[in-house]
Amino acid sequence: MLDTPFLSSIIMKLKETIRLIKNALKEKSLYTPTEIHYMKTALKEAKRGLKLKRSVKALKKHESKISNTDS
Repeated sequence: MLDTPFLSSIIMKLKETIRLIKNALKEKSLYTPTEIHYMKTALKEAKRGLKLKRSVKALKKHESKISNTDS
């Protein structure tokens, strides 16, 4: 299972990626339409990944200590 420090580092990397892409998209004149399309796609993927990682982290926080094994 994934541990919390590992998830935290992934979340921080995704946040940094989102921030950098947003800043780059403010200067659209520096990029070709293909690059802008790629950045927008990467931004959507990073946001989706961040949402997923946050939900996994929240689930781990509230995870039950009870085992589901039959005894």
